[in-house]
Amino acid sequence: MKLPRTVYILSIAIFFCATSIVAASSSSGHGQHLDRHKKKKKKKIALITLALPWLFGPYQSQMHQLSLLLNDSKADADGDEIEYDIYWSSLSQPTPMGVYDTYNELRPHVRTTVRPPADFPLDHITFLGIPEEMGGLLSVGKLNALQHEYGFDCVITLMDIGKMAPSDEALNVPVLAWVPLHSKTVS
Repeated sequence: MKLPRTVYILSIAIFFCATSIVAASSSSGHGQHLDRHKKKKKKKIALITLALPWLFGPYQSQMHQLSLLLNDSKADADGDEIEYDIYWSSLSQPTPMGVYDTYNELRPHVRTTVRPPADFPLDHITFLGIPEEMGGLLSVGKLNALQHEYGFDCVITLMDIGKMAPSDEALNVPVLAWVPLHSKTVS
């Protein structure tokens, strides 16, 4: 059975984050003494794209689908259960730095008047404020600053390549930069 392209891509993203988190834990000394009893692990994942999840656009739709998949607890290679804390950040909606547990907390700070549909699932998402000076172009330095502020285990971005600023700085967190290509070939 052939999987739809979006499901395939989302599966790869989940695999990447899960293996990056396990590798980062192993290299930092965590997980060296494996207990054969199942444990519940909590991992913080930031999803960064241009707009809020319910606003029009394939990027938001695909990132929201990924958030729903991540919301289902998974087992890692050791059989331990992983629960993801999912954080959403919108680069086109500058908001004061901070954590907003619900859309109602975020709402006074966003410019859009488009509310999410009543049945739109958001209860699994925590919103992050990104001030205007951090919006616009996303750089390694900005990703590192967000990781330092919020302690993410993994970051997934979905945006056009023109929104990423080149940098010679090293990343402090595993990042999957999901870059859509709008042509048949890469030149």
